[in-house]
Amino acid sequence: MKPPRLTAPDLDALTSARAGERKLGEVTWRAPEGAEWEASIGLARSAGVRFVLMGVPEDVGVRANLGVTGARDGWACALPGIANVQSNRFLSGSDVWIAGALDIADLCDRAESVRRDAMEADALRAMVAELDSTLEAALLPLFAAGLHPIVIGGGNNNSLPIIRALAQCERATRPDSRIHVLNCDPHADFRAPEGRHSGNPFRYAIEEGTLDRYFALLLHKSYNSESIIAAMQAASEKQPRVAWNWLEDVLEGILDIDDALEQAIAFVEGGTAIGLELDCDAIAGFPTSAYTPSGLHVEQARRLMLLAARRLKPRYLHLSEAAPSRTADGESFARKTLAYLVTDHLRAMGAAGMSSSSR
Repeated sequence: MKPPRLTAPDLDALTSARAGERKLGEVTWRAPEGAEWEASIGLARSAGVRFVLMGVPEDVGVRANLGVTGARDGWACALPGIANVQSNRFLSGSDVWIAGALDIADLCDRAESVRRDAMEADALRAMVAELDSTLEAALLPLFAAGLHPIVIGGGNNNSLPIIRALAQCERATRPDSRIHVLNCDPHADFRAPEGRHSGNPFRYAIEEGTLDRYFALLLHKSYNSESIIAAMQAASEKQPRVAWNWLEDVLEGILDIDDALEQAIAFVEGGTAIGLELDCDAIAGFPTSAYTPSGLHVEQARRLMLLAARRLKPRYLHLSEAAPSRTADGESFARKTLAYLVTDHLRAMGAAGMSSSSR
C-alpha cells in the first residue's frame, strides 16, 4: 500500500498566507518527510492530533455502477478550501492532520481504459474490491490509534471499507461491539451484492454482518428501485437492522425535517461505534455523479450533519460523490461547501480552538 502523503511544500502551495491571519493549512500538524504511514500515525497521536483528513481520488466505484464519472476530483477540489479556512478561537486546526490522498492513480488509470457498460462491469467491480482492500488497510491503523478519519472524495463504494476497518478494530478488543451508520443520501446504496460498486456498500455491510444497523436519511422516492425498497424492508422485518425516511414526506408536511433527524439518531445511537456519512447528492445543485436540482439546501445539510455529529459523536465522517466538473460553477461551489461541512464537523466534535491551541 502506498500511504497518503501531502508534503509540507504541497500544503504551503495550497495555502494563501496573509499578514495578520493564520489559516488551517499553516497550523495543522505535519508528518515528518519520509515517515512511514504507521509511524506518522503514532507521531500524530503523540502530538495531540485527533482528526485526520484523507482523500480518496477515485471514480472506479461510480464507473462500476455504470454512473457518471468525476468523483475522482472531489478531494483535490476540497483541499484548498479546507486549507484556507481561518484558524481562530472557534477552530485552530492544531489537532488536525491533513494527511493527503490515497495513492491509487494506477488503479484509476486502469479503470479508465475499461468500457463502462454491462459487458465490462465485472472487470470494474473487481477493481473496486481491490480498492476496498487498499482503503481498509490505510484506515485500520488510524482507527486502532483512536484517531478520527474524515474521508473525502470518491464514490459511496468507499463506505464499505471504512465500515470494515472500524468493525475490525472495535471487535478486536470488544467482540460484542455494534457498528451503526447514519447516511444522508437520496439513494439507499442498497443494490444487490452483484459485485462491488458505489450502489451497494451498505447491502454488503449488512449481509456480511460488518454493519449492525443502517439508517438512510431523507431518501428520494423516485430514485430507489422497488427491489431496493423490498430488500431494505426484508432486512428491517427480520430484525431492526435497516430503517429510513423520505424527503418527500418532509416536502408534503407529513414529517418535519428535525423529526426526520431524530428518527435517524434514535435508530443508530445505541451503537458502540457510529459512522456518519453524507453523499453530496443530497444537496440540491451540488455537482455530483447523480446531480439533482431537488434536495437539501446547503444550510439544511450543514445543520443536519452538525447536529448528528454533536449528538452521536461518530468515529468517522465520510463525504462522498463530489464531482466538481459536473456543473459550470461546480468547483467553487463544491470547494466552499465541503470546507463548511468539514469545519462544522470538527467544531461539533470538539476540535481545539485557538485558546487551547498548542501553537
